Amino acid sequence: MLEIIYFNGKYIYSRNAKVSVNNAGFLYGDGLFETFRSYGGNLYTIDRHLERLFFSLQILKYNTHFSAEDVKTCVRDLLKRNNLLKKDAIIGIYR
Repeated sequence: MLEIIYFNGKYIYSRNAKVSVNNAGFLYGDGLFETFRSYGGNLYTIDRHLERLFFSLQILKYNTHFSAEDVKTCVRDLLKRNNLLKKDAIIGIYR
């Protein structure tokens, strides 16, 4: 199964994702991630995970052009696009 991801504002197949050699995470190991679960399409404790994600983004002084609601919408769309609405899944958010 081809995995669809959300990368740089677009839905693409994971095999097509490319990270620039000028990316701070690549150059300096700078970044953060948050991982949470979906059970049968239901996002488990997503609000707590997003609260922690946005706190970390603030501490690292990352500029965000998205809200917690934007992330929820994107994650739900990814579950649908990857046929995971009725399955258990692990969702990772990386910055």
